[in-house]
Amino acid sequence: MPMVPASRRMACAETCTSAASVTRGECKTLGGKLIGVSLGWGNDIRPESARIDGDFFATTDDAASRALCVLQDAIVAALADPHADAVEALQARVLPAWREFAIGQVLVGVAPEAVVIAAARAYLAMTPGGEMTPSDEMAPSGATASDDAMTPSGETADSAQPLPQLLSQPQLGQPCDSCDDHTGRMAVPTPLQSRWQESPWGVVTDPEPLAPQRQMDLDATLAQRVADGELPPFVRFWRWGGKAIVLGAYQSEQAQVNVQAAQCEGFHIVRRCTGGGTMVVEPADTITYSLYAPLSFVRGLDPLHAYALCDEWLVHALRDLGVHASHEPVNDIASPAGKIGGGASRRFLARSGTAGGGCFLHHVTLAYDMDAAMMVRVLRVSAEKLRGKHVASAAKRVDPLRHQLAAAGNPMTCAEATMALREHALALLPGAHVIAAHQIYGATIEENVCTKPDTA
Repeated sequence: MPMVPASRRMACAETCTSAASVTRGECKTLGGKLIGVSLGWGNDIRPESARIDGDFFATTDDAASRALCVLQDAIVAALADPHADAVEALQARVLPAWREFAIGQVLVGVAPEAVVIAAARAYLAMTPGGEMTPSDEMAPSGATASDDAMTPSGETADSAQPLPQLLSQPQLGQPCDSCDDHTGRMAVPTPLQSRWQESPWGVVTDPEPLAPQRQMDLDATLAQRVADGELPPFVRFWRWGGKAIVLGAYQSEQAQVNVQAAQCEGFHIVRRCTGGGTMVVEPADTITYSLYAPLSFVRGLDPLHAYALCDEWLVHALRDLGVHASHEPVNDIASPAGKIGGGASRRFLARSGTAGGGCFLHHVTLAYDMDAAMMVRVLRVSAEKLRGKHVASAAKRVDPLRHQLAAAGNPMTCAEATMALREHALALLPGAHVIAAHQIYGATIEENVCTKPDTA
């Protein structure tokens, strides 16, 4: 992707922060992720800034920053003429920019048309009276506006925004040739693919519970150390030291979290280094691990297949425990009973002067149990996202591991389930061996989080 000046990237990151009012639109790519566009308005009838957020993924952080900056500039330029047709102008600017800058190779799980639709919804939310303009007949089938779209007054909008029929709901490509039948779930190779044989795998468990922000810092730091060749490939089972709401790298906190309610419930709000959606972590009901693989492990694979590869051992382990689990693109671990958890990934490049070959970080969080009422209190779940999944609420999408293990006749506590997965990792991964904590963490865990990793 062509370079965008650093000063311009910084300006892009600060868009909408000083606008007099903000309107927001969302669109979920079928089979993919949600994207949101917020437009900042001054005293003019044209938006002066645009900001993109969402639960999509990206190959690297720097490439994502450039891609989002390009798209945000294209949106503002498209809407500069208040007399032009907004949708046509957005298509004329956004779609060519997507192709020219190869943004589809950087942002994962979102179609370019979703950017157009989200931006159009945000633009059409600004009318002379600050009201939404209802026109259900003109909304694309199955793609009405998010109930969480914000009007200039900050109130929740509950009417659809008008969009021409020429915009159908965007979707990712058809299920790949490695998917099971027509379910969209990825087939699981038996045994594991030969790529797993490229190096022996270490397995380690945090020696002590770590505060949520410390977990975020440590995860990125360890991935960078593997990227630099300082550590071998390994799997780390986390120990959470507090309740957390973990945002994906590109999500909007305001759009995703009821901050006051979350703080009252004792949650720390943190942001991880990977894309994807929001996780709610209660230490006694959550299983999290990270896979720190050499970058060569996923060489030649597109992101969807790379994520599926990283989940192979977990799917085997869950099936051995009686749960009929599968990897469900883009990033879910699910069974016919419902979603169990999800993963997120990011590529780390070796830093200059090091001998490493890069790292592919893939971390997964499984819901052992879930307090649905609490999730409703602390999260703002987009109606647009739920429509794309054809369910009425986020809680109904999830069937926790505790329930699925019990249904399989194999009830376990969260600690027992974590230990069982750890033992399966040791049994399934080629050359797997236990790593002493001091080999990974040093004399103290603090030693490993004193430097910031590259944002390549």
